[in-house]
Amino acid sequence: MKIKSKYLQLDYLLLFLTLFLISIKFIFSYLLVEPSYWIRHLSTNYLKYNPLGLPRDISSQLEYLIIPTIFIFIFLNFSFLGRFKNVLLLIFGLFFLNIITSFYNNIDLLNSFRHTLKLISPILFFIMLLTFFNKKKVDLMKLMTRMIILVCALAIIGLVIFDISMNRKTVQWPIYFANIHSHSYMLFSAFVGISYILHIKSQNLKLFSFFLFSFFIISYGYGVRTVIIIYLIFIICVTFVKSSFFKYIWLQLLYVFPFLVIGVLTFLSEIEINKFSSGRIDMYIEKLKIFENYNFLELLLGRGYGSDFIKTETWWWAEKGSHSDFITFFAENGMLYLLLFIVLILFLSPFKTKINLIFSSLILGYFVSSIISNGIANRPISGYLFFMVLAFIYSRVNSKNILIN
Repeated sequence: MKIKSKYLQLDYLLLFLTLFLISIKFIFSYLLVEPSYWIRHLSTNYLKYNPLGLPRDISSQLEYLIIPTIFIFIFLNFSFLGRFKNVLLLIFGLFFLNIITSFYNNIDLLNSFRHTLKLISPILFFIMLLTFFNKKKVDLMKLMTRMIILVCALAIIGLVIFDISMNRKTVQWPIYFANIHSHSYMLFSAFVGISYILHIKSQNLKLFSFFLFSFFIISYGYGVRTVIIIYLIFIICVTFVKSSFFKYIWLQLLYVFPFLVIGVLTFLSEIEINKFSSGRIDMYIEKLKIFENYNFLELLLGRGYGSDFIKTETWWWAEKGSHSDFITFFAENGMLYLLLFIVLILFLSPFKTKINLIFSSLILGYFVSSIISNGIANRPISGYLFFMVLAFIYSRVNSKNILIN
């Protein structure tokens, strides 16, 4: 009994240490915020709001504590992981491919691990939460709610205190979390968590009112189109599940879908697509030209960390990545890594036969964010909150047997 009691205390210690470190990571992420090229005359938060004299990247450095803490928890609870043991095998597969790519391209090993560490740390946190829930039935809603309250409070502080931000040369509201994309993904995850609580409590009027309010904040306040798209996907799926009225509307839209496609194509034909995509089309075309010169092994293993960065005519002031995690993973780590990444995320689903539409909409949003931008997968600060919300939804969808084999 004493041994079990010690393990129980250690589990709680590791979980709450992880939550504490993630909270500190959120709190000091404002030091990472820098004015974009177009408002570079403004001073950085690091210079203006750093009375403790902390390192600018202290939020990023906390990963060196967070990841080992989660790994220790998972190691101690390996026998309780159930089906998530397969996820760990896929994660080790990603690291193994990083090692091969590093040696093949003579790239520093730590740099080769960089994208994988960003990708897997929130996923390991997701496994940690569900393992703890399965063993101790800890209240994930309460843990998630407290984290969302912290995030919303910090976002409001940033809104009141900090300088304006800039997105696509348009002035936007001030941000708190690292950069405008990470900040928007943080708000998206918080709004998903809040709306899902309203959904399960059947507070329909509050839910639909909250969707209008939160969508306005994301779209008007920050204007990050990728976040707008994935939040819209989530809203459509929730309203489809929740309301017969909306279900009727979305089904009716299927009849006019071909006309909508024609309308979108007509709209795109009337504008400069590359400008509309913020230079992505130029970048994608350049990457296709580069991929044509990849040999067979480079197609499988990539050219290593940093090979994704190039200058284009649109982004002339600095070397930029592809603005697509999928293309970045392919360029730097190859096709095998990209396929393993896709399989890994699909393995997180809580169902084998019947699909849960709401959970699936978030997995789809996760993929969409990485296909057309540097999405949640490349931003652990927003990934932690996203996968915390996802763990809560998972626990509700599959509450009878969380870690089935």
